[in-house]
Amino acid sequence: MKLKEEQLGDVFQCFIHRLSDQKENIYNRGKYAELLGKLSMKWNEKQLHDAFNSLKDMLNKDNHWEYREALETITVKLSRKQFDNAFNYFISENGYRYSDLLERIAQGLDEKQMNIALNYCMDKLNDKYEHRNIRIKCIQLLEMISNKCNEQQLNEAFNSSMDIFNDKNNDEDVRGGCAELFGTIAVNLNEKHFDDAFKCLTNGLKDSHWI
Repeated sequence: MKLKEEQLGDVFQCFIHRLSDQKENIYNRGKYAELLGKLSMKWNEKQLHDAFNSLKDMLNKDNHWEYREALETITVKLSRKQFDNAFNYFISENGYRYSDLLERIAQGLDEKQMNIALNYCMDKLNDKYEHRNIRIKCIQLLEMISNKCNEQQLNEAFNSSMDIFNDKNNDEDVRGGCAELFGTIAVNLNEKHFDDAFKCLTNGLKDSHWI
């Protein structure tokens, strides 16, 4: 039996209420989170947004695997603006739970979401005034998704990471991360990129504390 829109709305509100109810058994709250994820294709844009916020709040209180799985499922169904905001939140937050979640989400991105993620990471990485931890997270994410990028995207990431590595005014840890990044990307590009990466690393390491 198919539920009507009004009935779906009632079901959704019930799940959200039970999920957020501190008096509810933790096992039951996990099940409500799981159902929010499984039925995510039935939620409208506002409901997806509300579900994301509720699950995010619950994950901050308890690193429950059902919360993470539901967040992973719902995040990739968000609208462009909501997805961008969600991505910003995951990058900005500290802790393994978000790094792990972001890595899992990155593997399921479609082409449009991939472009959002790539542009977001490149903007943050190229901003010298951005916090170093954010820039390093973006480097790590770019490494994760590099195998899903097209040649043009790889070229852009390769050139930016090499420029940052060559700029000795940049943070040393960020430069080190960029060295790993353009080395990873060079393997997926042509021989010229590999040669450029090798020369860049050789020259950069001559006067570096890394040797």
